[in-house]
Amino acid sequence: MKKFHLPYDGETWPDGETVNYRPHVKKIVLLGKKNGLNFEVRYFEIQPGHASSLEKHEHQHAVLILKGRGAVFVKDRIYDVKPYDVVWIPPWTPHQLMASEEEPLGFLCIVDAERDRPSPLSEEELEAIRSNPRIAERVKLP
Repeated sequence: MKKFHLPYDGETWPDGETVNYRPHVKKIVLLGKKNGLNFEVRYFEIQPGHASSLEKHEHQHAVLILKGRGAVFVKDRIYDVKPYDVVWIPPWTPHQLMASEEEPLGFLCIVDAERDRPSPLSEEELEAIRSNPRIAERVKLP
């Protein structure tokens, strides 16, 4: 069904499509294929002290932080993030988003509607993370 307006009720988008994503992470598809679009706008909210999957994939995506504070691991760096920061994640780049211990991290993620599935990191990529103490102490390893 095409929707041209999804009102925000002060906490969420009741008309969005809530997807069972993973424990401690809420996912709501706001716009996408069902609207006839070739991209998706998705809202994620990570509970305090938790993180998204540590993964990589062929598709790129853009992230706009809307609430909370946290960090984003991209390739070989950690970026501290706050509302209205934007992060670009290139194709095949290891990445993870992490909420602070104090508050949830809410963000929009814009991706192609047709995209590949995430892939786990190789042993080589995991070892590169483990060997960098500044990154290893913050990234949630599998």
